[in-house]
Amino acid sequence: MRNLLFIFSVGIAVSCNLRPENSSFTPIFSFENEIKLLSKRNFFVAKTITKDGISKNSKVKVSWKKELAYFLEAEINMPKFQSEYSIEKTVSGEKTIINCISLSEKVATKQIQYVFSGDKCEMVYMQRLVKDRINNNYQELYYQPGLGYEINGTQKVREIDQFEYKVVGEFVEQTKEFWCFDLLFKEEVLPISIIIDSNEYFILNGEEKIQIDLVKTDGDTTILEMPIFNSELRFIRRGEQIAGRWNNLAKGNYSIPFEGRKFPMTRFEISDDAPQNFSGKWDVTFSPGTKDAYPAIGVFEQNGNVVMGTFITETGDYRFLEGNIDGNKMLLSCFDGAHAFLFKAMIDDSEVIAGTFFSGKHWEEPWIAKRNDNAILADPDKLTYQIDSTQEFVFSFPNLDNVLISNKDDRYVDKVVLVQIMASWCPNCMDETKLLAELYEKYNSDGLEIISICFEPSTDFGKNKTGVEKLKRHFGTEHEYLIAGCASKNCATKKLPQLNHVMSFPTTLFIDREGAIRKIHTGFYGPGTGPYYKMYVEQTTSFIERLLADK
Repeated sequence: MRNLLFIFSVGIAVSCNLRPENSSFTPIFSFENEIKLLSKRNFFVAKTITKDGISKNSKVKVSWKKELAYFLEAEINMPKFQSEYSIEKTVSGEKTIINCISLSEKVATKQIQYVFSGDKCEMVYMQRLVKDRINNNYQELYYQPGLGYEINGTQKVREIDQFEYKVVGEFVEQTKEFWCFDLLFKEEVLPISIIIDSNEYFILNGEEKIQIDLVKTDGDTTILEMPIFNSELRFIRRGEQIAGRWNNLAKGNYSIPFEGRKFPMTRFEISDDAPQNFSGKWDVTFSPGTKDAYPAIGVFEQNGNVVMGTFITETGDYRFLEGNIDGNKMLLSCFDGAHAFLFKAMIDDSEVIAGTFFSGKHWEEPWIAKRNDNAILADPDKLTYQIDSTQEFVFSFPNLDNVLISNKDDRYVDKVVLVQIMASWCPNCMDETKLLAELYEKYNSDGLEIISICFEPSTDFGKNKTGVEKLKRHFGTEHEYLIAGCASKNCATKKLPQLNHVMSFPTTLFIDREGAIRKIHTGFYGPGTGPYYKMYVEQTTSFIERLLADK
């Protein structure tokens, strides 16, 4: 670039106005306008900073006024310094070079040169010298409109230190790519909606947007590590083709292959058949006619051939489901890293739905549904209870530092305590933990404490600790987490024998300041349930406030 060789090969048109003689001041090239143009586009800066031969790379969103401050604040752009520069203009064919030179001590910008092709500015070159009793900073700067910049400098601090540095910034326009990663198992296709936004990845489930915090590469393989659960999406991309596997590391060798579809018009591939109406509230039975049958409520909202919703059961919900209507068929899926759900269903003329539920590659069960605006489930506050309420409720389990913690410790005396029976691998527990983190922050100073009792999959305390810490770190929670035993509800029932049973993760106990259990809530209706979640948050907040007020 020192010889006006461009470091980037693609040009971008920018309007430039030359300053005619005897007119009001107009910059030769307006960096004010350039900043406005850059701000309208979805740019970030791929920046390389080199000092004494050591380089550091980053990709960042920037404030353009700060990023281009040297160019914007060059004195040639200020009317009061016009007279400090001699200006020469050279024209050769389509090329025009305007060279501005100053020998004045009043200005730091000693030279600034503009290169135009026609009326398009292709290059701005500057020399700056900032000199005082302490610093002597010499810089050469190059700017290509809309493409990037380069700064080469030498800085001397008194006689103590002298170093050379270089900053190269390339403007990269972010483009969002929409993909479906289709999990393939049992001749079924379970699509995962993915947004690739530069080097950021997001998973979409209806209104839910999960950002992948850790993106790694291993040769030509990209690895997306799920932010809470111990699983990963690992794939190779070659142009417009993606192939990979979902590895659920929490289950050992559990792995499902997937293929990528770019720019899908719909989540599922569907025909042109007119979509039938699945909207509304449905009375659902899973595994009908068997000893394992259980009730649920289906709530779906349909817009054309796009449908969103969930299933609510007595032990929780199936979170954010999204899919499509293909004639008389409904297809729904959800992926959160711990579970991959697929629901397939058909509606008949009498508005009865018959469907199949797939959870990953092993679980499969039938379900039926009838439209019912009055469908209800058992009261979640009455499913689990204390066997003898006259007995003091006490427990003791090790925390993440392997120190025994009891609800009778001094920290919890005369406090309102929420006891969350949960697991770090449980999606409904994840949703509840997010809410509990908000409640703890709001009410801890008023006397609210929370204890999460975790039932984890490994016999190795260290592995269980790692899983719980990952969840705790993600939500930034400050309350205590205890590791109580193996990952089963039977185990939880045995470890908490004062309860009739633990039939769901999560199950939440509300304990007043006297140590008495005032309510036990089984399961959790998460944000995917819409109004059910809002109602639960309002009721829970109100109940906590009443307990805190009792002193």
